[in-house]
Amino acid sequence: MMDIVQITSKKLIKPSVPTPIHLQNMRLSFMDQFTFPTTVPVIFYYPASNITVERQTNWRNRSSVDGQFSQILQGRVDAKELNQLVPDQVEESATNPLLAIQVSIFNCGGLTIGLRFSHRIMDAFTLFLFVKGWAKTCKVGIMNEVISPNFDSGIRFPTRDHVSGQKPPTSSKTRPQVVTKRFVFDAKAISKLKAEQALGSCYQFSVVELTIALIWRAQINAARARYEHLRSSLLLLPMNLRDEDEFFSKVIPKPGREIIEEFTKGNGDLRTFTSWRNLDMYEVDFGWGKPAWVSVAERPYGGIFLMDRNGGDGIEAWVTMDEQEMPFLQQDPHIANFIST
Repeated sequence: MMDIVQITSKKLIKPSVPTPIHLQNMRLSFMDQFTFPTTVPVIFYYPASNITVERQTNWRNRSSVDGQFSQILQGRVDAKELNQLVPDQVEESATNPLLAIQVSIFNCGGLTIGLRFSHRIMDAFTLFLFVKGWAKTCKVGIMNEVISPNFDSGIRFPTRDHVSGQKPPTSSKTRPQVVTKRFVFDAKAISKLKAEQALGSCYQFSVVELTIALIWRAQINAARARYEHLRSSLLLLPMNLRDEDEFFSKVIPKPGREIIEEFTKGNGDLRTFTSWRNLDMYEVDFGWGKPAWVSVAERPYGGIFLMDRNGGDGIEAWVTMDEQEMPFLQQDPHIANFIST
């Protein structure tokens, strides 16, 4: 699909003014303390229409791509190939960037903007706030109208004593080999899922809840097929709890942390779902129109991202899990009954 991705230039972007002394060190929150450092990729796709040659040549940090842009927009691409459209994965350190951006220009004139960001400094809500502000500044040239994120999570939710952070396994022998696959639930599939749920319960579940339940059940069945016995499974779902300080202070009590730590040691399956729905990701307009598609890419650790489809008529689920279990998930009759591609 993408035969050649050639990096043509690189640039380190420095702040326009020196960082104030009181902001040169960021306090981590207890959430950052508890989870291991990770980076997340996200890619915005813009067709050739409305993108002038002058705009393309103005990019300072970009790559050129030989590939079929239209086929990528149709989803006919492997998640591993999409890694070529985002900056390389780097380990967290004092010198490595916390945010890296890659602009890839296709021969047809279409382009992608790929970001890889540290989850230490932003979650999805903050990421899209930043990208929409960046895009608006490029489009209208007025920065004082842009909403700026704050980095006070370490003040609101300070680190705690005697909490050991998770460390990702670095050895290929201890780290499971994972693979990322994309599952599309269109509007018809969502309606069907809602209808089946309504037959068995009077409670009205959300689309996200229904999709998570469907995929989680399939993951449990996939693990049972692989290990030939039913394994314990723990679901984690990060929530946007801004403006809920009092509630958030009670989240993840010590027993809960101990349970999670047991699962990370291999005593069961830890399934992390993240919903990126309703974050206006398709409103990111740099001046040449809104993106035709927004995606993630392959990740080295397990997890599930739920994202809006363009037009809001369904959900794309990007599932990263053990490569030995993925075939069982793909063949699960409940999954096959609902996915559209």
